[in-house]
Amino acid sequence: RTTRGLRGVAAPPRREGPARRTASRRIIFAAKRLGAQVEGEHVINLFSFSKAYGLMGWRVGYIAHPAHLAGNLLKAQDSVAICAPVASQKVALAALEEAGSPWVREKVEALAARQKRAVLEALAPLGAEAISGAADGAIYLMATLPDARDDEAIVEWLCERHGVAVIPGTAHGLPGTVRVCYANLDADACEDACERLRFACEILAAGGGPGTVAGNWGGIYK
Repeated sequence: RTTRGLRGVAAPPRREGPARRTASRRIIFAAKRLGAQVEGEHVINLFSFSKAYGLMGWRVGYIAHPAHLAGNLLKAQDSVAICAPVASQKVALAALEEAGSPWVREKVEALAARQKRAVLEALAPLGAEAISGAADGAIYLMATLPDARDDEAIVEWLCERHGVAVIPGTAHGLPGTVRVCYANLDADACEDACERLRFACEILAAGGGPGTVAGNWGGIYK
């Protein structure tokens, strides 16, 4: 609460630039029309286009904050970054003005119908208890490897021997796990990759894989 000098902040803000009708300013106006609000004088809302609109890596978002904090927020931002790339801002603006929430819901539901289901089936040999992160709005799953195996070695093995690229859990502070994203492939390509991934998971569940006696690598997907 503000009476105790505390404010809720989720992530670093992004500078909006000069007060003119550039893409960055239009993003703010469009966001306001869609209900980006400040719940109280102690709340700072930060929004990203990464997951909801599939713009991971485009480095664009927006902030809703009490008006009196604007000056100090801009001071903090000046020491972090100048602004999001113009191309990213224009894509984000189109996401707000032309796509909107119905488009997001349709795409997320489609992901769950095919890509997410395919990944869950691919990871099934590791056991249901090994899989986490299957929330409705998620775009990836985390899987715990058998016997706390070296996740970086497993990722290399998956890539080189099975043609599947996943992220080692070590990169997220979770050694012994892998992160499998299913939002960056169309449904057909994802299902093809998941056939390869399931084959690899069956090998891992049986004690095979990199560094094991069973052919050292355990097998190659054909």
